[in-house]
Amino acid sequence: MTRTPSPTALVEVVNPRRGGLPGAILRGFVASLILAVLLVGLAGFWTYAFFARDLPRLDTFDRLERSTVSRFMAADGTLVGEWSDERRLALRWEEVPSDLVLAFLAAEDARFFAHTGIDLVGIFRAMVTNLRAGGIKEGASTITQQLAKTLVGDEKSLTRKAREAILARRMEDLYTKKQILSWYLNAIFLGHGSYGVQAASQNYFRKNVWQLELAEMAMIAGLPQSPSRVNPVVDMPAAKKRMAHILGNMRQRGWITEEEEAEALAYEFTIYPRADLLGDHVPFYTETVRRQVVQTFDGATRGGPSWLEQGLTVHMAVEPALQRVAEQALRGTLEGLAKKQGYPGPLGTMGRDKFFVRNQPWVSQTRIEPGVRLLGRVAEVDGKQAKVELSPHVRGTLTSKGASWAGKYSEYPVDDKTGERKIRGSVSFWAKLGSMEKTFAPGDVVLVEITKVPGLRAEDGKKKTKAKKKKGEDEGTEEPAAEETAEAKDPSPEALTQLEFELVPVPLMEGAVVSFPTHSGGMDVMVGGWDFDRSQVNRVYALRQTGSTMKPIVYAKAYDMGLPPSTVFSGAPFHYDDGHTQYNPTGARVVPDMSAWDALTKSENSVSLRVFEWVLRNTSLADYKAWGQRLGLTHPLQGNISEVLGGDQTPFGMAHAFGVFARRGYGPRMHTVRKVVDRAGNVLHRNIGPLDPYATFPEAIVALWETNLRPEQPRINPSTAFLATANLAEAVQRGTGTRAKAVDHQAAGKTGTLPFDVWFNGWTWHRHTLVWVGADRRERVLGRSYEVNKVYGGDTALPAWVEFMKQVDVGRAKRALLERPPGEVNYTRIDPATGLRAVGGGAMIPHRAGTEPSEYNYPDEQGASEILQVEHEF
Repeated sequence: MTRTPSPTALVEVVNPRRGGLPGAILRGFVASLILAVLLVGLAGFWTYAFFARDLPRLDTFDRLERSTVSRFMAADGTLVGEWSDERRLALRWEEVPSDLVLAFLAAEDARFFAHTGIDLVGIFRAMVTNLRAGGIKEGASTITQQLAKTLVGDEKSLTRKAREAILARRMEDLYTKKQILSWYLNAIFLGHGSYGVQAASQNYFRKNVWQLELAEMAMIAGLPQSPSRVNPVVDMPAAKKRMAHILGNMRQRGWITEEEEAEALAYEFTIYPRADLLGDHVPFYTETVRRQVVQTFDGATRGGPSWLEQGLTVHMAVEPALQRVAEQALRGTLEGLAKKQGYPGPLGTMGRDKFFVRNQPWVSQTRIEPGVRLLGRVAEVDGKQAKVELSPHVRGTLTSKGASWAGKYSEYPVDDKTGERKIRGSVSFWAKLGSMEKTFAPGDVVLVEITKVPGLRAEDGKKKTKAKKKKGEDEGTEEPAAEETAEAKDPSPEALTQLEFELVPVPLMEGAVVSFPTHSGGMDVMVGGWDFDRSQVNRVYALRQTGSTMKPIVYAKAYDMGLPPSTVFSGAPFHYDDGHTQYNPTGARVVPDMSAWDALTKSENSVSLRVFEWVLRNTSLADYKAWGQRLGLTHPLQGNISEVLGGDQTPFGMAHAFGVFARRGYGPRMHTVRKVVDRAGNVLHRNIGPLDPYATFPEAIVALWETNLRPEQPRINPSTAFLATANLAEAVQRGTGTRAKAVDHQAAGKTGTLPFDVWFNGWTWHRHTLVWVGADRRERVLGRSYEVNKVYGGDTALPAWVEFMKQVDVGRAKRALLERPPGEVNYTRIDPATGLRAVGGGAMIPHRAGTEPSEYNYPDEQGASEILQVEHEF
């Protein structure tokens, strides 16, 4: 049957949907929800991409597994300097004590091993705590987030928090919990210049982390929140309060017992100031080497890692024990000279309270006993004494006897028009104390040495020590030294108020010491001044006027050119006039004619000028300058006629030149760096000789092999070096350097004296040492006046040389400097008056073969034939 459509129906729905209008609304909502989710997802993806677009690479943390501290080691293994952008000493996970790990978890993130980088439970708990408190009382950053923060910065913004969270999640996906925690413990800043727990442990407690007590671990764990404000150096009460909170958390979680908590809370802390490795050891040497290392190994300017990032270990040639001996010898010389020059006034003036605040820490850390030096403040002056205070409870008396040298110090006046010093007239020298009231005033800050502590003798301050063991002895054979068995005694409170002092001079002059083994090692002593804290200028490398120490440079050149040492020169006054320059340094003084040998021995100026004139006439200026280069002088020779009496050179260059003489023509080993190793153990630089006393057996073998492959070549003729050495040994025996005989080893050397500079440059078979003393700014002469100096190389620089050499050469086998002369050298008996051969009398003087005089000092032919017969029979 055919169905007939209704005449009123225009459209007939064959399959109508169910639900009607509500269904349509529901379908629209679902479609909108899906679109919203897509849009939110897209926005989230865009937001993630925006915040994560330039996040740092996580492999940056690989560096934390290695040290970024560059260390400077002395030859004996002593750590004498450290430099770093961030002082971080990395540890492996196995090296970190479990209690220290638990302390950090209790302090920062107890759920660390449960969350995935972002602790939602912790965030909710912190929100509740902060809402109840009405402010920010608790944070929710995990350890992973704190570690991420070290890479993204500490800006307080939502952007930084988002970046931190993204990076934290990435870390948790890529690394294990132990790796993250290890990086955190090695990277976190803990105050006191410390990055990481090992650096903090050493800086605060002078311990390694595995040596820490529980209380110390908890205190370190409490530092990350406010490392610069709440640390035991800045605020011990606040640090202890934070420590107690951490210990309580550890007990509540069952990580420690109540007994352990109580014991830790009662622990007595010893906190140390930040160690000054540079200032406490060999600062002049280490700072000089640091600059050399920066210049050689810093790749920052070439697009590579900086020298600090390489974690270098620099092994230096310096011997700290010898350096201290040299410092003491130089200090004694400079202070002795300062006493002669007079008292220039106090170091400053200061009120009582302010002085005590600044000086008390030094006094409290110092054992009060005779010989100790400290700053003091003059409280009052009465008659022949002054009351001096070191701290509120430590004071004493400075008598006129203890300040007898403190006469008024003077310098040359300054010209009002030119601003230059008027170098004329006399200045203070050997001035004596006049009136205590006119010399000292209340408030003056002075340096004093304790000379007497009532009830305490100087030897009572010695701590109990043990005698040194001999090589090969067992540990049990160590016995107390008989003369130092007394226990150290502490002075009574009453004694601390009745001390006796002596005024210590603070030198205005400066000095330098250079020393090295003649045949091995490197330059193991380099003192650049009186005190590194006062001036960091290393005068070992400063240009100074050499005085007569330049004479051996000229004489050696003359001998090298063939001048016989027996050649006699006139001792008449020396006049020089080349049409441009007139020079008359010797005035009208007349000395006997003498040989070049005797002239250098006695440091005679007029003859030395004539020897130099002979050199300049017989060679070119270029050849003369090349001579200085071969000797290793750091400043070019000038060739001026006056140079033989003193030119501008550095102590280092002069020591090197004389070192060539000492080593029979070969260059001295004056290197400062023995070896440089990077953090991976690669040797970047090595300068270790086969005779280096600190070379390991493999290093000595390598050095010996390298020496054989590249044999050392002499810088000058060995015969010339021998003649110079023999001549300077004669200067010690009967010339200007006779005080050097006190070292009890055959020595050679030369003094040098000018108004502003005095020198001694000399050596024994074992060691070469140079001492210079002078005025930095030349505001006053060393002695009384420019014309009457009264301070000489022989009585100022040479005694310091002797004091040092007597201590370092003690116990060494005696070796003669002049044994086994080169085959080209012959000794000939010379008549000193004529420079001719002599049979009876005269002196045995070495000559290079072929330069000996052929004539004799006998006037007739019969005498000459008799001599020839005697020589023939001999």
